[in-house]
Amino acid sequence: MDEVDRMVEQGHFRELQSILRLLENEQLMDSSNASGAAPVGDGEGNGNDSHDESHGGDSGTDPTSARRQTFLFSATLMLPPKAREANAKRLSQRKATPKDSTMDKLLRMIEFRNQMKVVDLSRPELVARGVEQSQLSCTRDEKDAFLFLLLRTRFANGRTIIFTNAITALQRLRSLLAMLGVDTLSLQGSMQQRARLKALDRFKAQPGCVLLATDVAAR
Repeated sequence: MDEVDRMVEQGHFRELQSILRLLENEQLMDSSNASGAAPVGDGEGNGNDSHDESHGGDSGTDPTSARRQTFLFSATLMLPPKAREANAKRLSQRKATPKDSTMDKLLRMIEFRNQMKVVDLSRPELVARGVEQSQLSCTRDEKDAFLFLLLRTRFANGRTIIFTNAITALQRLRSLLAMLGVDTLSLQGSMQQRARLKALDRFKAQPGCVLLATDVAAR
């Protein structure tokens, strides 16, 4: 499974969760008829993949006797230090809390019953050199006003990409900025590939351009 960090987003991938529950039930039935449980693997993190070895595999044995292996991949999931601990299985068994990380939620959702292996390919530096990160705290009602202020002051002379979490939010923001005299381009998942590439070309060609994008631009 790829992009596993998105599995825990509220309202997403309900069908996939049903499949995972079905697979877990089948594995429980298989383990009741076998002497040992099949190892299950997992992978996550910033460019992380991980897995566990399982019996059967590609060793030339009867495929009907093979045990399920689970491989999870993500290029955008931050790997917390506690996920590197040997007792990571216990994290999936403890009670959920509001402060749970994405990793905690994944471990609980996948229901790992065996020792998992984490392969972390991420670099120690989470932020690229030359990138400056800032956070502006404001209320939901103030967000549009602060965004307009930043576009007219700090980001007035350069290219700007504004990410939204949904196409409807992008469309609302585009209409609002148009009323305020800010010309924008859009880049979102419902656009054809040719239209996406055209929007990117226009964004690169215009020095003071503002691009409104969903996470399709991040990918």
